[in-house]
Amino acid sequence: MKKGILKNITITQKGFTLVELLVVISIIAILSVIGVSVFSAAQGSARDGKRRSEITSIAKSIESSKDYVTQKYTYTTDNLSADFPNNSPSDARYCINITATSTTPPAVSASNYGETCPNGYSGLTGVAGPLTAQDGVDDMTDGTITAWTLCTSLERGTAYCVKSLTQ
Repeated sequence: MKKGILKNITITQKGFTLVELLVVISIIAILSVIGVSVFSAAQGSARDGKRRSEITSIAKSIESSKDYVTQKYTYTTDNLSADFPNNSPSDARYCINITATSTTPPAVSASNYGETCPNGYSGLTGVAGPLTAQDGVDDMTDGTITAWTLCTSLERGTAYCVKSLTQ
């Protein structure tokens, strides 16, 4: 009987082929890109949520300064420095517009709301320390303000505003 020459030789394959490795690397890369984009969007939403909550907090504090006998607001810069968050996002833009001639809060012009405050609005800055109030809030100390609008610019390119309560 003749025995085959290759009958006793066994070929074992160990490892992965180049195509299998490329497929796995491609899948990992795609999942990484998706994960980073979702994480970035979540961070932006969190910063926007913080801005909304800060604006609402400041608005409630300003509203609590209203004298319901005279229907006027008296809100000092000291109050604002105490109420304004000290650890705001570094790119937070807070703007205020006040009026002493009407009980209707000033309108918001979202079309020109971006890196700076719109015309008629004063900026509020308070990053990494107490607020340095600019002329908008300084004007609220004399008790002649009848209405106000407080806004912030969100990362989605829109403005979030809170207006004074009118009666």
